[in-house]
Amino acid sequence: MTHLPQRQIDPAVQSYREACESFRWRVPARFNTGIDVCDRHAAPPQRARQTALSRENHAGRRLRYTCDELKERSHRFAQVLAGAALRPGDRFAVRLALRERERAREGVHPGEGSAP
Repeated sequence: MTHLPQRQIDPAVQSYREACESFRWRVPARFNTGIDVCDRHAAPPQRARQTALSRENHAGRRLRYTCDELKERSHRFAQVLAGAALRPGDRFAVRLALRERERAREGVHPGEGSAP
């Protein structure tokens, strides 16, 4: 499992602006965000059932995902990508479903748009 390095900001900086200007994100050459973010947080049993992500659906209902659920969904998505013959280094895009107000803002009328 790969872990992110320690702090990337020089402790000698004197201001927020200086911190922003001197910040460098040093990601290892072989770094898997899904493993580091999802799997690592779900590993300890006491954390597996904690909330990892919370959001509202289109009807305003709050949805909650635990660390375990996020890990499982991340693995399932990785399998979908592998089944689509994507390989490391390939580029792809994901378009998430739009809420009604977002559809209206983009000029998409009910019943139009891409399939879910």
